[in-house]
Amino acid sequence: MIADCSAVIMFSLYMINCNSANFVHPRLLESRNGNGDLVLNIRKDLTLYLEKSAVLADNFYLDSSTTAGTHRTVLKGREIEANLYHDKKHQSSLILTRSINGIEVRGILNHEFTITPALVSERSSNGTVPHNISAIEQMSRMNDDEEQRRQSGTSLENHAENQCNSKEKKRHFPCEFTVELWLLASSEYRAAFDTCDDFLTYLATAVNAVGLRFINMTNPMIRFQLNGVTIDYDDILTKVEVCSMHYVGKWRLSKKCICGIDAEDTLNKTRFFVNASNIDADLVYLLTSKNLVRNIKKNSITILQDVLGMAYIGGVCTSLKAGVGEDKPKTYSGVSTMAHEISHLLGSLHDGEGPLQHMRGHPGGARCPRSGGYLMGNWDNTRNEYRLSECTKEQMQYNFRCLALDCIELRKQANVTNDYYPGQILDPFKYCQALHPKTTDVSPEDIDDSYNKCIVHCCSSDYYEDDDYTACDAHRMLEAMSCGENKTCRGGVCGAHNWTDIYKTRRTF
Repeated sequence: MIADCSAVIMFSLYMINCNSANFVHPRLLESRNGNGDLVLNIRKDLTLYLEKSAVLADNFYLDSSTTAGTHRTVLKGREIEANLYHDKKHQSSLILTRSINGIEVRGILNHEFTITPALVSERSSNGTVPHNISAIEQMSRMNDDEEQRRQSGTSLENHAENQCNSKEKKRHFPCEFTVELWLLASSEYRAAFDTCDDFLTYLATAVNAVGLRFINMTNPMIRFQLNGVTIDYDDILTKVEVCSMHYVGKWRLSKKCICGIDAEDTLNKTRFFVNASNIDADLVYLLTSKNLVRNIKKNSITILQDVLGMAYIGGVCTSLKAGVGEDKPKTYSGVSTMAHEISHLLGSLHDGEGPLQHMRGHPGGARCPRSGGYLMGNWDNTRNEYRLSECTKEQMQYNFRCLALDCIELRKQANVTNDYYPGQILDPFKYCQALHPKTTDVSPEDIDDSYNKCIVHCCSSDYYEDDDYTACDAHRMLEAMSCGENKTCRGGVCGAHNWTDIYKTRRTF
């Protein structure tokens, strides 16, 4: 962890009540320290110490899937997550960017609030961009129907037994497990985002937040790397809708017609899709904004039960490595659900359940009551929801010792092995040429105050109505680009940044 800070984002802490919205105004200030972290000061009693996050594979895959086939695009993961940061203590996951209007902050501030630039055209009187702070919708997890849970888990538990008993137990295990993740998204989920960049940076921020739920996990430490995303444009995975007059909501049976996407059917289709696809990952998780339900048959009556997600227990690195879950796009409401279902895939039952009798030595979660409110228990708006219980950690450790080494070893190279930041490859002159390839005499303007703001002006000569003049375009400097003597840009801040230390500490965990 970096101890010092190179930049401070100060929030003017006056709160304006306008149509029930809370606004703050971020300002990016230079600090005296030079080690590269950012500090996000919200108010006197809340300061976020932001570290650079790395959750995307270097060669990041974006697949577009239809019934006619799949088209794959290879993207640079580093570019997508260039402005992604996290705070471990408060589990913040934020995208920080700089526009011509000022600093823009997007993402999760803490367990309760998100932050986004406000939809207003003008800046404040001090030149900052107003931001909106919104409450994260808290989705409560209902208790599972025990009979249905046992029925749906039978084949999966048998599979887990075969997986565990077929591996050598007495061998050396690494102290860290980088779980390679692949996300699937339904077409309506993708359509909620204006641009592909918005879509991908949101997913990176969400995965970053999921990883923070596992920060207290040891032996092994668990971190996540997102290898790719597939968009299901024909919605072949979420097509089966079921309707019934009987619906279980908050443990009460109500007679009203309700419809939803069959979660178990979606999970099975996701599993078959993954096994038939060119997807290289330890886990695959489908995101949908549609309402998921469990289709329960009792006495020839169809009863629908709300579920937030579903996954196979211990499915990591097997043919059952699939999970599905709800998330309302742009809200991060499904982050805890994703973390919960991934915990199932990594081998954990719910708190209060188990152990699995047919698996010798399985610790189960019986000694940790669900009322504890941890990630695998009942969610009751407690801070424990964002942590793993001791039982969950023990079950993941048990399952980890059953995994083959080709699962544990990192197959797709992560960003942390890259040697350079963009600004160390392109100087301002080459940068201007790359941005204006059709302009023959383009060059950066001489160093002035704009460099201290990490802005470079690319200028060229022009001619209009018998007059010669110079035309310039302003551009944000790249990370690590020189902005003065012994100074470089980091997160829009010109300072004496220590890039050697930054390389060593840029992992999420």
